[in-house]
Amino acid sequence: MRMLPALLEGSSPGASGTVSESGWSNTDIFCECIKNHLEPLFPARDADNPVQVLYDGHKSHVSLGLIDWAKENHIILFVLPAHCSHLLQPMNVSCYGPFENA
Repeated sequence: MRMLPALLEGSSPGASGTVSESGWSNTDIFCECIKNHLEPLFPARDADNPVQVLYDGHKSHVSLGLIDWAKENHIILFVLPAHCSHLLQPMNVSCYGPFENA
C-alpha cells in the first residue's frame, strides 16, 4: 500500500505511479490517469471538434463522474466490452498497420 520510488527508476520523464489499498486499479486511479496524464496530450478541441478515446470497459474504467468530465471537456468515450482488448489485436495487423503506412 505504499509507492516505492524504485518502481519508477529508469522511467520516462514525467512518469508517475500510484498504488491502491487493494493493490488493484480502481476508478479513482483510472480517472486520475485520464485527467492528469492522457488529457494534456490531446489536441485542442471544442464542441464541434471533440476527441475520441477508445478503451477497455473494465468496471473500474466506467463511472458517471468520468462521463460528466469527458462531456465537459469535449471527449467522446468509446468503451469496448470488458476484457476483449486481446480479441481486437488483429485490427493492429489488418487495419491500423496498413492505415498508418498509407
